[in-house]
Amino acid sequence: MKNKEITNGSKTKKAMAAALILALITGIAGATYSYFTDHHAVMNEFTVGQVKTELTETKWHSDPSGKAAAAELRPNMTIVKDPVVENTGISDCYTFIAFRVPYAEFAAMGTFGGETVNGRNVKGQCKDQFDVNAEGAVDIGFKDLFRHKVNGDNWVLVEDKADMSGRYHEYVYAYADGTGGGKADTTDMKVMKKGDKTTPFFTSDKIRTINLVEDEWAKQHGCELTENRKYNIPVRTYSIQTTDIVTTDGVNDTGATKASDVWKVVEAQVETKYKGMAQSLWGNVSGAADMTTENDKAVNPEPMV
Repeated sequence: MKNKEITNGSKTKKAMAAALILALITGIAGATYSYFTDHHAVMNEFTVGQVKTELTETKWHSDPSGKAAAAELRPNMTIVKDPVVENTGISDCYTFIAFRVPYAEFAAMGTFGGETVNGRNVKGQCKDQFDVNAEGAVDIGFKDLFRHKVNGDNWVLVEDKADMSGRYHEYVYAYADGTGGGKADTTDMKVMKKGDKTTPFFTSDKIRTINLVEDEWAKQHGCELTENRKYNIPVRTYSIQTTDIVTTDGVNDTGATKASDVWKVVEAQVETKYKGMAQSLWGNVSGAADMTTENDKAVNPEPMV
């Protein structure tokens, strides 16, 4: 009897062991384990920058030789004109100033041909000619109504174009760092940080009318009549970010910095984004009904880029 119990007990133990092994196997197959884990989320916040500039002409409004004097122009007259651009945005920017002057067959004393700009000869060009008594002859060709000089240390010419049908001559200058010998294709743009203002644009903040001949003579020779006519010199500013101004699709394009390259990008942006509006915002340069009113509108436009 004892041997039977022992045998039965042995069978029972074996059965229990088998059940335990089966339970362990089942547990391994269906168990959920807990490990030491952690989770952390990072929100990458990006703030879009802002390019914004303000164009002002303080002396034009306050100096007696500015706006007030412009109401009665005379030959060889010096006019105060002092456009200054300030970076009022968040981001660093590059800046350009563009302006237009009346361009027609004005009869005037002096020499106006033979001026070379960007490697080509421009008839009637009046840039950088302040010698009002250069020659005794009267020039009756197309020319600017005003002579101008810019401060060459920081302002570099990137474009000039005369439109005979529109009767204006447009100049575009880049605010540059003073390197590159004053050439647009070798001179780097100058970075303007928030709050920075450009240096004076025109030399001594002045421009000068050409040595006009009276209308009686001009009429006899088929030239532009100027007496009692109203003219404008609209000024605009264009600004753009200073980095990632890419001109190719290559991943190694680090961005343009030369004045001529940056201007090409800005010019394309203006044409693409504003189309015909960019031209209409210039207003009328020659023959405006009210010079003072039109000039005030044109001199402080919103930045185009």
